[in-house]
Amino acid sequence: MTGATVFGDVSGWRYRGALVPPGAVAVDGADDADITVTLGPPAAAPPETGPGHPVWRRAEDGRTLLSLPGIGRFHIEGGDRVGIEAAEGADPVTLGLLLGGPVLAALLRQRGLLPLDGAALGVEGGALLIVGASG
Repeated sequence: MTGATVFGDVSGWRYRGALVPPGAVAVDGADDADITVTLGPPAAAPPETGPGHPVWRRAEDGRTLLSLPGIGRFHIEGGDRVGIEAAEGADPVTLGLLLGGPVLAALLRQRGLLPLDGAALGVEGGALLIVGASG
């Protein structure tokens, strides 16, 4: 992993930072990036202790912490910022996949959007939406 700033577009979301998800399409300049990714923790990280899920923690102000042993911690804030604390030897591809999956979903929730995984089928002039867990 490098500290170089890279720019990418994934599913219409423009990333700026030290890491973008695999499959990102390079974009020119990202002054209007939707998501900024930095390496290292933010100045004030959500607490890692207290009630809640051992992997996902949410502070009262809406900040979210995703902690995955052996991979790292993702500090998700404001619907547009992610600080990544990579574990020693963490695979950058794995970090990128998490950034484009569950971390992006948490960012979207912070923006008031509801990300769903599903498929749509055209049925007799209408549509059928099937949602559920991946796979």
